Order: sequence, then C-alpha cells, then structure tokens
Amino acid sequence: MLGGTVSTAVLLAGCGLGGSSAAPGSKVTAPATVEFIECGPGAAEFYGGAPLTRFKAQFPHITVNIQGLECNITYLQKMVASMVAGTPPDVWNIGQGTFTEYAFKGEALVLDQLLARDKWVDFADFEPSSMYSLDGKRQMLPYDTGVSVLYYNADYWQRAGLPNPRQLWLDKKWDWDTFVDAARRLTVDEAGGRRYGLGLVSHAPWAGGVFLWQNGGDYADWGKNVQTIDRPEATQAIQFQIDLAQRHRVMPTPAAQAAEGPTFLNGRIAMEMGYSFSRATYMRATGVKWDVAPLPRGKAGAAVHVARNGFGIASKSKQQEASWLWLTHVTGKEVCAEATQQGRVHPPRKSVANTDAFLRPTGVTADFRPFIESQPFGQFGAPHEKRGDLAGILQKPVSDAFDGQISGQQLANQLAPQIQQLIVQGKGFPDKK
Repeated sequence: MLGGTVSTAVLLAGCGLGGSSAAPGSKVTAPATVEFIECGPGAAEFYGGAPLTRFKAQFPHITVNIQGLECNITYLQKMVASMVAGTPPDVWNIGQGTFTEYAFKGEALVLDQLLARDKWVDFADFEPSSMYSLDGKRQMLPYDTGVSVLYYNADYWQRAGLPNPRQLWLDKKWDWDTFVDAARRLTVDEAGGRRYGLGLVSHAPWAGGVFLWQNGGDYADWGKNVQTIDRPEATQAIQFQIDLAQRHRVMPTPAAQAAEGPTFLNGRIAMEMGYSFSRATYMRATGVKWDVAPLPRGKAGAAVHVARNGFGIASKSKQQEASWLWLTHVTGKEVCAEATQQGRVHPPRKSVANTDAFLRPTGVTADFRPFIESQPFGQFGAPHEKRGDLAGILQKPVSDAFDGQISGQQLANQLAPQIQQLIVQGKGFPDKK
C-alpha cells in the first residue's frame, strides 16, 4: 500500500452529491430528457451501466439517452454540424484540441454561475491543470486527463546501474544532463541492431514542445499571437533534441526509425515518451518489465504536457438544469473512481488519483506516482485554434533536422515566418490556472 492512499471502498462510501446548500435536482421537477454523446471504446456501455442506474435512482424523472461514437475527425465534424443545425446534444465530450471549435462560437455553456450557486459540486477536488479556462471562464468539467512521462525498460535500467529516476526527480537531480547520461548508458550496439536509450520524440508541439517549456521557451506567445520559436530559449531546446539523435546518438533519426523499426516492445528502445492515459497499453505488454519516470527538469524547471478531456453543456440546450445534474454526476467522484478501476481514465479528481485504484492497480509492479507528481507542472501544448495546423507544418522540417540536414537555429529561422503567418489566422487561449 502506497503511503497516503485510501482504499477505493472508503472513497466510494464518501462519494455523492452531498454537502449542498440547495438540494441537487430541486430546480428540475418536471420530466426531462438529456441527450448525451461520448466518444471512445465502450463509452456508451460504461456510462449506460452503473452510472446511469444510480442517476435514475436519484432522478427518476430525468431520462438520459446515451450515444457512443469513435473519437476521430468524424466525431468533431458531427458535433459541429449539429450545432450549425441548431440541434446539438445537451451534454457532450469536449476533447483537447476541439475546445475552441465550441467555446469561441458560443456553443458551450459557461458554467461559472452554476459552480458558484451549487456548493455541493466539489470543484476544488479537480486538479487545476486538468481544467480548461478560456478568458477566465469555465465551459467544461474534466472527466479524464493525462500527463507526458517516460516509460522505461526496468531490466535495462537495472543492468546499467542507474539510480531510481523518480527519486532523482524528487531530489531535483533528474535534469537534462542526467537524462542524457542515462540515455547514453542505455544505448548499446548489439548483434541484432542498435538499442537506443530513447525513442524518437514526436514533432507535435505537445510532445517536443515540453523541452521548449523546460528551457523557458515556446513556439509562440499565445496571448499575443506572436511566434517565439526563434528566441534563444526555444532554439536551444530544439538543438537539444537534435543532439539526442545527431551528437549523442541515443535517439533514432527518422530515417533510422523507418529502416530499423526499433520499438519499446521489441526491446530496441529503452525509454520512450508517452502519456499516463496510455498505461493500459503497457499493462498488457508481455516479456517487458517496465516502469514510469518523470520527464527531466530543464533550466526553467519541470514541465509536462497535460491532456484535458471534459464534458460540456450546449448553450442551446433546452434542458440545462437537467443537463447540469447529469454533467456533475458523470464528472463526480464515484463515476471517476469506477472509470479509474476499469483503466478508462487518468482521474482528474485529486481524491481518486491518490487511491490504489490508480496508483497500484492489481498485477502491476510499476510505480505510477510520477503521474500525479508531474501533473501540477502540466501545460497545454499550443493553446491556439490553429494547433492542428501547427503540428502539420512542423512535421517535415523537424524530421529533416533530426536527420541532420539542418541545425536548430536553421530550423527556427525556417519555421518562424510560417508559424507567425499561421497563428494570426486564429486566436490563442493561453492557460489561466
């Protein structure tokens, strides 16, 4: 049992809507129907199971119609089309990167007044980094989150005689230099090919961008719509990533990745950047003893990417009070605990994240504490309407740089005018924690 955790049974016993200054549901007296759309494998089955049964027992006069869809571009298109047609669902999934499609168009109801009114909603229990805030307003409540971490091969780590990375991080010794040293010691040329200390870092701004943040830089000043990739803090961080492949040779170049096919599961990658919500993939892995490490600190301190997935209410909903009851139910502690037990979510609620259901699931020897210890340092990668387009224009130039064709400074000089031209076409939504 990890210190400071509580059992799931104790947690569930204390869950519910209680502690209200006004009884939940007191404003919904007539029959009402809530249309709820969620995306993801088994979403309709999960929410239509025990969560719906308990909700119906408390509010028998409210009907919830649940529809599950795949989380892809078709889902976003369907949601946007329904809003254009004036027939949006009452409650739906607001995933990371799609938030502005709704909020800037006024389609998502601002929840601050409801949160201020209904004290029975334990808003303080949400980890702040999991919450969207746009122009100081709240338009969603989170049901899932996740942070970027390192998954590492524990056997390789032990053979290399490396100290525990979590303890190094807690001691503020897990920095870029220590990280590179570990990657060097984990990199080995073997008969079957090269084993790399680190897997290829993605070009996406929410992946490679963490190194910029750790160095005090970013791709842009999102509040002012001004590119900053050509500033020293950003170019130094970009060069650091290039050096992992070109100078230190601890990370495969894109060309080597395509030719050699190294992966974590085939034993040719000793560490790889991933996300806490990907833990189920590693939990199903066989033949690899793995563990979790925080990302290293840079000169500007700790920084990780945080994913934000929540539910919102349509501003055009004719059943806003009933929708509010359903929204607070499916983002409440009890449903959060159940989803965590099933491995569906990284819980955004602090009270659930600190339980064994999340930190020490049955059959897993890995230490999941870096998930919650890293989360307060979370940032949202490229908080801008054009974040998807930004990822697109980064792809080839970053790959060219990792392949050694251009330097970090040359890459920054090439991208700076393109990023500036792109971001002025939209609006940024910088974090306001």
